[in-house]
Amino acid sequence: MQSAPQPLYRQGETYWCEPDPNDTVGSEQAGDRIWLIVSQSTRAKCIVGLPLSRHTDKAGPPFLIPIPSSEIKVIDGGPEMDRIALTDQIRCLDKSRLRKQSGSVTKRALYSIFSGIDRMMGRSYTIPH
Repeated sequence: MQSAPQPLYRQGETYWCEPDPNDTVGSEQAGDRIWLIVSQSTRAKCIVGLPLSRHTDKAGPPFLIPIPSSEIKVIDGGPEMDRIALTDQIRCLDKSRLRKQSGSVTKRALYSIFSGIDRMMGRSYTIPH
């Protein structure tokens, strides 16, 4: 008997996820929140994601990326609001932690987020247009 096919998770999609509260310490993000998928792999058991915060006052460091509500598509009936991509909280998440898709971000927002990840990793360069 075959098992049900795994859903495909795509880069730029957002999901409600609650990492294990016993698995987070210090300033790591815990609790039920929206996470953005930044990895491209759909075959592995894990995805790479980062949390999106509703606390826009966190913006400031060049690796905390403001995402205006106009760049976020909400599909779960949740509130449309500006968010901050916490690129410094990037982590691998088991796909079983992803509960419900909440929406997605635009390609422009995803590009900004990847630029923030690059700055956080110390890679600062300009990509020609």
